[in-house]
Amino acid sequence: MYKLKILQGLEEPKEFILDEGTHILGRGTECNIVIPSSVVSKKHAIITVNHHKVMIEDLESKNGTFVNGIMVQKKELKLGDRISFQNIVLELTPTIDMSRNISGATSKISPLFEPPPPSSQKPSLFQQLMNPLFSSAVQVIDWKYLTLFLFLGFILFNFSITLPQLLDTFHEKLQLEAIKRGEFIVKQISAQNQKNITLKNDLLVADTLAISTDLAQQEDRILLLNIIDPKTKKIIAPPERLEQSIDTKAAFLRGSEAKKLALEKINNNQILISQPIYLYSSTQDRDVVGAVVQAVFNLEGIGMSASEKNGILVKFLIFSMVLGIIFYFLLQQFTSAAIRKIYTEIEAASKKGFQHLELKTKFEEINQIIHSINKTFKKTRDLMSKLSQEELGKESLVLENTDEILNNLLRVLPDGLVVLNNNYHIIRMNPVFQKMANLRNTDLLNKNILDLIQEETLLKNITHGLGQASFGMSTSEDIEWGDHKFHLSVSATKNPNNEIDFYIIDVRQVE
Repeated sequence: MYKLKILQGLEEPKEFILDEGTHILGRGTECNIVIPSSVVSKKHAIITVNHHKVMIEDLESKNGTFVNGIMVQKKELKLGDRISFQNIVLELTPTIDMSRNISGATSKISPLFEPPPPSSQKPSLFQQLMNPLFSSAVQVIDWKYLTLFLFLGFILFNFSITLPQLLDTFHEKLQLEAIKRGEFIVKQISAQNQKNITLKNDLLVADTLAISTDLAQQEDRILLLNIIDPKTKKIIAPPERLEQSIDTKAAFLRGSEAKKLALEKINNNQILISQPIYLYSSTQDRDVVGAVVQAVFNLEGIGMSASEKNGILVKFLIFSMVLGIIFYFLLQQFTSAAIRKIYTEIEAASKKGFQHLELKTKFEEINQIIHSINKTFKKTRDLMSKLSQEELGKESLVLENTDEILNNLLRVLPDGLVVLNNNYHIIRMNPVFQKMANLRNTDLLNKNILDLIQEETLLKNITHGLGQASFGMSTSEDIEWGDHKFHLSVSATKNPNNEIDFYIIDVRQVE
């Protein structure tokens, strides 16, 4: 059997045994698992246990169901999974009997694989080959011109791959359109002459005076057009080639057997278009192929010639290179202006006495800074607790000053920042976060942040981030509330005992 253990959120710890069957979880008294909290709906979720398989399904609750910090609708639970409803966290654990069975079974199983040895930080083969080359090139050529050459090389490489293929595709489409014109004319001639051809005793009888192939003259690319008898392989129209045998090439012979519109390649510049003419056969009492219209269609000269194609390639190459150089120098000017502005602001701040942060400083390093400050505070307070009352009065200013240092650090940060302990209680909060979260109460320290935030979108994402951070996974995502867009980052710092020391929530407005 399984059990649900409440880790946090309620004053009294509770455990719920999960027997085979379904269990309704909610704050209503009719539920099997009753959690008396306003963040839990009357019927919040249903948990089903079936042959050592545990499923949880959200019952369209108000605040959602989170498993390991991720909002779910329906999910299979594993041992150790944590289910959270805002500040209430439960963990799926085995019962005592199940724990013994699991430990006994796993003790008999040898590990499937050994963990791989730590990889040595050796440079890759590409780095070994290219780093000396780049270093030598930078010593000889200014880096600006080196990057320009690389940029132009990329344009040339991309150009040589894409444009020829585009031209070939364009040429194929032109040929296809021309062939469609030829097919249309052949079909028209077939339909026009169907009434002038009949079958008697399965022999072809044609009114040679009425049969016409004049429509073929409307297309210059039709070099030759014949109407033939598929049985005798003789031409029945036009009159000047009457009773002549068709060409013995394989394409013409295959075309004479066509049952539907067919295309046969004669050579690189010519194709054969064959369209059957269906006539009624009294002996077979059905329509059969009585004659075939064959047209030789010329493909030569469609599209661009080789010289025209090469000319277009050269023109586009020169045009792309010129545009690439212009774009590169514009980008260089913009980035240079931005960097000059940054250094100007840094110099102006230095003259006023401000010490600027190095550009490499990132939000992840704030964790280490505050962690170091907290450790210093803790050591200071431990030492202060050992002093006598008289000495404590003399040294109390030191403790106040150390707190003031952290408060000043949080106050000058442009982001909204809040530091929580392992119970989600507020240790430090700067005014920026307080304003973003619309927290008007001034007495916020040592209170659970999940009980204070009223904005639903922010609350759900912070709850999700704290759940992920409790497993050692930092989260960073964009969220929207009100008329603005914000970037939310949640991380946690653990002590040497692998326990959560504190959480850090950072909110930055991006729009």
